[in-house]
Parts: sequence; structure tokens; C-alpha cells
Amino acid sequence: MPIYEHHEYIHGELPFILNHTIRNSKRYPAYERSNLHENVEIVFVTEGEAAIRADGKEIIARAGDTVIFGTNVLHAVGTYSKAAFYYLIVDRSFCRENYFDTNLLKFETLVSDSLLHDMMRDIIDAYSHLDDRLFSKQDIRARVLLLMSYICENYSQKDEQGNGNQTLNYIKLSIEYICRNFNRPLSLDEVAQRVGVSKYHFTRTLREATGETFVKYLNRVRCDYAKQLLLNTDKTVSQICDECGFISPSYFSRTFEKYAGILPSEYRKSKQLQS
Repeated sequence: MPIYEHHEYIHGELPFILNHTIRNSKRYPAYERSNLHENVEIVFVTEGEAAIRADGKEIIARAGDTVIFGTNVLHAVGTYSKAAFYYLIVDRSFCRENYFDTNLLKFETLVSDSLLHDMMRDIIDAYSHLDDRLFSKQDIRARVLLLMSYICENYSQKDEQGNGNQTLNYIKLSIEYICRNFNRPLSLDEVAQRVGVSKYHFTRTLREATGETFVKYLNRVRCDYAKQLLLNTDKTVSQICDECGFISPSYFSRTFEKYAGILPSEYRKSKQLQS
């Protein structure tokens, strides 16, 4: 069953995730669980071969290749014996801050480009000096923006047709609608009507895609946004409650604690101590 991923960023000023993964599969190939998310994911293969699934299509990526998963592309990465790769997740908000929206673009999935290879290596190197340089975060932001500008310019086009899978399409549309409207009262009936299906069918398929009910998924989206506001603004918990669409501060605190394990005020303090 595919899942809809939510991303949490360690450094508030860097809305990115960079991880290095080494896998050694005994099966041929062994795929991770399929997932989708609104952020762009870039996979840079450094060793071996990776088996890629993207919206029902399968391809092979080899050492030196770059794989691009655009907004809400259902994807999974598998391996043939041993493989190593970096993956970089770029939050959609970062792109929108810089006046382009990756939601409106469709990307080429498999790219073999030496310049793109060098850009990824530069970002990896910059991350290795994250704690050593005064302006390292500004440097990383600039490098990621250059990378995304290059990818959008050379390996994307306007997404006008969408995917042929009708169920997958309306799940993507519903998730996009929730992400755009979570900061106000939002009902199951409204979202189901918006995507043109019955609320019963929508409830079942949303749960299959995300593993959660409508209310749980909506609250998770709200709590994820609340985390950003707690980390990056001086707004009060009450103000954040209103901005995230919760009906009351007490309900916000209870719900946030359920998802994050601690109260909103404690979350802010813990992250401030870590930084």
C-alpha cells in the first residue's frame, strides 16, 4: 500500500533533506514501500544499479545517473544486489519562495548529465561543512536553488495532461486541495465533492494511499505546518493555532502532542536547544 510522506527538516533555514543510503538486496529487485509527496525528490546513484518505479513505469538507473520525482509522483526505489545513492528532498515552499511552483511542472525521471552530477556533488560537499562555516546554510540554499533552476530549465515541462490513473489522479487532487485549504474549516464532504467522488469511496481510497482517515490526515498536515511556524516565527501558540485551522488552542495542543509526542511550546523549546 502506498503512503503519503510528510517531511520534517532538522534545520529550519534549510527546507531540504539530504541522506546517503547503501542497500544490499538478496532479491531481484527489492523495492522500498511506494510513496508520494508534494516535494521534489532527487536521487543521485553513486554505485551499482537502482530499479525505479514512477507512476507505474519501471526504469533502471546506474552509477552517475540522476532520478527526479516531481510533485505527487507515486514512486519506489529498489536495488539490484548492492547499490548506493544520495537522495535530496527539496520542499515545495522553497521553490515557491523563489517564484516557481514545482506543482505545475512535470519532470523527466531519468537524467544522465555531467553538469547535474557536479551540482549534486557540490551540494553534498557543502553539507559536509555545515557546522564549519559561518555562511554554510546560505551557501547550501544558493546551491540547491541553482540545481533546481537548472533542472526546471532543462528537464521539465508544464504538466497539462496529468497521469492516466483516475484514482491516483483524484487522490493527488484531494491532497493538493487539503494542503491549500487546511488553514480554514474543511470537511470530508467538501473535499470529496471537489474531486468528484462519493465521500465513502474517497474515505476508503484516501486511507489506502495515506494509511490515515481524512481527519487524521488533515490534522497531520496542520501539525506539520505548525512545526514550521514554531521553528521559524515568534508567533504565539494561540496565533499558530488559528493560522493552522484548529478550532481551539486546547484542541491544537492535544492534537499536536498526539503527532509530535510533546506540546507545541515544548517542541519549540527543544528545537531551540538543539540549534
